[in-house]
Amino acid sequence: MSLRIFSLFTNATRKEVAAELLQILTSNFENIRARSDLQPVTVRTFVDASAASVIKYLPDGPANPDKDYHFVKTDASGNTVTILPYGTQSVMATTSLVLTAQGDSAWLSWDNASQSWWLM
Repeated sequence: MSLRIFSLFTNATRKEVAAELLQILTSNFENIRARSDLQPVTVRTFVDASAASVIKYLPDGPANPDKDYHFVKTDASGNTVTILPYGTQSVMATTSLVLTAQGDSAWLSWDNASQSWWLM
């Protein structure tokens, strides 16, 4: 339907419009693929602590400034999920972050100014 409407305004055939759109999409895809600086925005980790408490470690913040890390506790046990920063870095200006209940989650992003991981 949208190709037909577009072709009415441009006097182009559906085949010509489709070919043009395909060329645009292909060139944009190649531009994105060619960029080496694109990385995953969010790394999600679903944590099952039903057997025992679990510790998860954040990577070096300055080495991963464009990544967010999302942790979710999936079980209903009394065990905890503890999130620890890399080296001497901090999480929310403290040494760790603890998830205690099922569904608790932490979406963390690195802040270079404070040299800390912060909740989003």
